[in-house]
Amino acid sequence: MKTPQTAIAALMTAAASALIFSTPASAQETTETVPTNTEAEPMPADAEAAAQTDPYLWLEEVEGEEALAWVKSQNERTLEDLQTGDMYERYYEDALDVLQSDERIPYGTIRDGWVYNFWQDATNVRGLWRRTPLESYASDSPDWETIVDFDK
Repeated sequence: MKTPQTAIAALMTAAASALIFSTPASAQETTETVPTNTEAEPMPADAEAAAQTDPYLWLEEVEGEEALAWVKSQNERTLEDLQTGDMYERYYEDALDVLQSDERIPYGTIRDGWVYNFWQDATNVRGLWRRTPLESYASDSPDWETIVDFDK
């Protein structure tokens, strides 16, 4: 009896064999020459030379006006493509419901007997940085103390 792994291996071998043996003889006989010089080219000495060798160097200016305009145009194009799909609205609402559900587990970080948690929901859109004692966190309804309310 074949395991799934051996069946997959057999299929891959058969596919590779089919590719090799279906290649025309003329294509099998040609050989490509591979350059023997493996030394890397030195880096350009100045930024102007670098710009001539890398036409996308301007994208490295993360806060640059041109780079930000390009990113904005790519985001708009992508969002337009995503929003034209039939399922977009449903997926968006489902994701929002999950992210704003009060039934989420309030995961936190324990420090000196306190559990710290960042919480966002429909009421606290920007979020709350809050804490509760470890004993309270272990209960069914922790008593949270707000440290920072980012919406205020």
